[in-house]
Amino acid sequence: MTSIGTTAQLRLSILELEERNFRQELELKKAGNALYKSLQPIHILKNSISSVMKAGGMGNGLVKKSMGMAAGMLTKKILVRSSPHLLLNAMGTIIEFAVARWIAQKKDKQSLQVEAGSTLPHSA
Repeated sequence: MTSIGTTAQLRLSILELEERNFRQELELKKAGNALYKSLQPIHILKNSISSVMKAGGMGNGLVKKSMGMAAGMLTKKILVRSSPHLLLNAMGTIIEFAVARWIAQKKDKQSLQVEAGSTLPHSA
């Protein structure tokens, strides 16, 4: 920093420092807002899901299993509803897991058939 000899130079230096301080405050606020948004639970969840999906095979299995579980839960809600009977609730849970497993396996078989069909040579 240069030496200040007159009051005009002092005022000019003060103005420059205040302007630099203002710009730094704006940058700090922007960085703070970006950090706040990135730490919100919805963004953490979204980033985690997208990283799992980018990982390859793990994302496909996750989607298939979640579709199976959703179908199983829906089936249980349709069949059992809100029954107070313990035996009916147990049967509903068994049906829920059976449907979930069946949907997940069905998806695996379909994807295997598509992959096998695309790799087999076609004869004319």
